Amino acid sequence: MSSKIKVENLSVNYGLIKAVRSISFEFVSGHITSLIGSNGAGKSTTLKAISGLQPYTGEISFDDHGNMARLTAPQRLTLGIALCPEGRGIFPNLSVTENLYLGAYLNKSNKRVLELIDEQLVMFPRLAERRNQLAGTLSGGEQQMLAIARALMSQPKMLMLDEPSLGLAPIIIEQIFQKFVDLKNKGLGILLIEQNASLALEVSETAYVLETGEIILKGTGPELLKDSRVQESYLS
Repeated sequence: MSSKIKVENLSVNYGLIKAVRSISFEFVSGHITSLIGSNGAGKSTTLKAISGLQPYTGEISFDDHGNMARLTAPQRLTLGIALCPEGRGIFPNLSVTENLYLGAYLNKSNKRVLELIDEQLVMFPRLAERRNQLAGTLSGGEQQMLAIARALMSQPKMLMLDEPSLGLAPIIIEQIFQKFVDLKNKGLGILLIEQNASLALEVSETAYVLETGEIILKGTGPELLKDSRVQESYLS
C-alpha cells in the first residue's frame, strides 16, 4: 500500500525569525522527492518539523493517521517516519553493530533486530567488514553508510535524509545515491535535502526549490535540471 506525507501551510519561527513560511508539499512511497535551496533556506528545519523535533504551525498528515500535531518524535518513528540527520549523529565510541542496534530500539523482537542488522550488512558490505569496529574510526563515507543503515533499522515507510553527501568523495557519493535509488525501487519514500542539487534532481521524481523559507519552484527532477533559474542559482 502506498504511503504519503502531506505538509500544508507549514511555518516555523525561531523567535522573530521566520525560518519556514507557510509551505505546502507532499512526498510518497516509491519516489524520491528533493528539497533544494541555499543554506538557511529552511530545508533542515522542515525535516525536523516533520520528524516531530521542531515546533511548528500548519498541518503534517501521514496516511490514515491524519494530522500528527500531537505525536512526539518517537511516536512518529513508530509510524514509519525516520530521519537521517545532517552530520550523521553516530555514536563514535560504539561499534558498528551497536549503532545498528540503537536504530531498532523500538523493536521488541531480538530475532527480528538481528535479521535487520543482517539486511543492512548485505546492503552495505563495507559495514559488514567493519561490524566490530568503533564507529568513530570509520571513514566519512562509511560513517554516512552507517547513519543511513541505522535509520533503516526502524523499518521506515518514509526516510528523510539531510545532506547525505556532505564532505564525501565523488565515488562514495555515487555509491550512496545508487542505494537511494535501490531503496526507492523497493517502495521506500525518500525526502532528500542535498547540497549537490544536480545529483539530487537526477534521481528525483519530484523536487521543490526552497528560498528564504518559501517554495518558489516545483517540478520533476528533469524539468528543474533544465530550468534556467535553477541552473543559474544552484547548478552553475
